[in-house]
Amino acid sequence: MKQPLALLATLLFLLQFGLSSCKPEEIPDDVAEEEPENEVAPLCSITLEGEKVTLLEIRGEASSLVIQVTANKEWTLSSNGSWCTPSHQSGMATTTGAPREVTLQLEANETDAVRSVQLILRADTASAVLEIWQKIYVDEAKWETATTAVVNMKVGWNLGNTLDSYGEWIELWTSNKPSDYETAWGNPITTRAMIARFREVGFNAIRVPVTWDQHIDADNNVEEAWMQRVEEVVGYVLDEGMYCILNVHHDTGTEGWLQADLSNYGSISMRYRKLWDQIANRFNKYDKHLIFESYNEMLDKQGRWTETNADGYKAQNALLQDFVEVVRGTGGNNRYRNLSINTYSAAHSPLTLNSFIVPDDVVEDRLIAQVHVYSPYDFALNENSPVKLFTSQGEQEISDIMERLDQRFITKGIPVIIGEFGAMDKDNMPERVKHAAYLVNEAAKYGIVCFHWMGLLDRNTLEWAEPELVEAIIGNAK
Repeated sequence: MKQPLALLATLLFLLQFGLSSCKPEEIPDDVAEEEPENEVAPLCSITLEGEKVTLLEIRGEASSLVIQVTANKEWTLSSNGSWCTPSHQSGMATTTGAPREVTLQLEANETDAVRSVQLILRADTASAVLEIWQKIYVDEAKWETATTAVVNMKVGWNLGNTLDSYGEWIELWTSNKPSDYETAWGNPITTRAMIARFREVGFNAIRVPVTWDQHIDADNNVEEAWMQRVEEVVGYVLDEGMYCILNVHHDTGTEGWLQADLSNYGSISMRYRKLWDQIANRFNKYDKHLIFESYNEMLDKQGRWTETNADGYKAQNALLQDFVEVVRGTGGNNRYRNLSINTYSAAHSPLTLNSFIVPDDVVEDRLIAQVHVYSPYDFALNENSPVKLFTSQGEQEISDIMERLDQRFITKGIPVIIGEFGAMDKDNMPERVKHAAYLVNEAAKYGIVCFHWMGLLDRNTLEWAEPELVEAIIGNAK
């Protein structure tokens, strides 16, 4: 009996040992050990209305913004700007449920510049960053948007061939006083009574063209006497409760130094920026009724009208950006002031409109696009053309222009003014009246404000020299 018992004990020992020493590769795949849950890779994200977001641009007023944070670990949310405060700065993992909503309280930006803040979401070693850029706050009770300003304008007139007059002969053959320039092209000294005549019949905006070149010294400083006279004339307009557009005029054009010349952009830009820095600082104290205009009809080095080449458009767009940056950089009222920005040569061809780049600005809706319309050309501006009739073809040409301006600017939230329009006198007053009435009426359909180029008033007697035109313009303005 001993042998069978010993054999049985041996078999039991071997069976027990064999089971406890089974090789790993013999374990079935379906019972392999799972990775511990706490070793899942950390993940997090910031979303806005369901979309991941890393950069936002917002307006300047105080506001709140709801974002969502998602994290599969405990998370923290920090802001590096005291003006942006999140409602929650930490929380538990959100992956088992809906993302956590966090409300950002944003203070108004009452500084002189755009500012930014970074929100950093962290979950263990993972992170997500949302950068928010906030524009300058504008008190709408004191300052109009560009859109509102153009709505409030009715119709305008140009004080042309006055402060925009220039010529070497003036410097050589006169006492070189501001009045010598102001009267050099045949117009009398401007008075407030002259401006009041326009207000009395319904005009509420005056464009004041100014040529600065002969009043700038070797260090690019504007002569005080000239600046003082310009300010005096601008004051006449503002004192009448009218809008005033102040510009840089024949510094551009076929004989001007301010050219769309990319090869000489550096030196042109330096002089241009210094000029606008002086103008903007001098007129900073004036309210919303004063609008600065970038330049008149800028041409390239070859003096091409209507259209230029790619480099010409690049230079023109760069100078526009210079203008906006310099004016805004002077702070104060100029943070909010509406600015008029002109296309190349103030033209409206499809190429020129499509090549125009609206400058970046630190405030919303403070830019007004400007073009000039002397169309149809043979009727309105070509003194060598015998065309005296304003025809249906002319009407169609004007309608097409307005539609292009609408598509390029107005539908994109940029209001438009026609800074100059008119038709030369070919002893055809009835046709000129038809032209003015049609152009102003067609522009009004799109909310575009028109400024007639000179004429209309005898500036010596202050009697209306072209009352039929005045009636047509006022009667068809919006």
